[in-house]
Amino acid sequence: MRGREVIAWGVVIAGILFLVPSVRDGCGGAPAIRPGNPVPAFSLVSATSGETWDSESLDGRPYALLFFATWCGSCRSEMPAVARILQERPSLRLIAVSDEPGDRVARYFASSGLALPAAGGAGGMFASFGVRAVPTMVVVNSRGVVSFARAGTGAVLKGIRRLADDED
Repeated sequence: MRGREVIAWGVVIAGILFLVPSVRDGCGGAPAIRPGNPVPAFSLVSATSGETWDSESLDGRPYALLFFATWCGSCRSEMPAVARILQERPSLRLIAVSDEPGDRVARYFASSGLALPAAGGAGGMFASFGVRAVPTMVVVNSRGVVSFARAGTGAVLKGIRRLADDED
């Protein structure tokens, strides 16, 4: 019996070490989408206002997609800075995108006092962009081509700087 218990615990620990870092706080590596790729077609509905956004209507000016989760520590710590930057530079276009239900996303933003455009229920978009970790920042230039794609702590603020450069 002891040998089976050791094997069972080994499998559990290996699973935790393999799976948990791949989804938490940007440890899962870069997204599959890379700079130079055209942005995949998408459509989003705001979790707070009901407004809709899609890849076609956003073309013509640079924008950023911030893939996040309400449970993600790095996301939570970087969101206030993102909100401040967007208040200071209202011309920057950014949408926070979660695969969690829209009502959960709306409650998170309401309770945290953050005013950012945000959409929930975007699991299919996570898949089409190859997002395997949060936070992941994707910046799209005015021609609909990805100019920045990175996951992990710090990627969000680097992406905002890239967005500002693309806009200028």
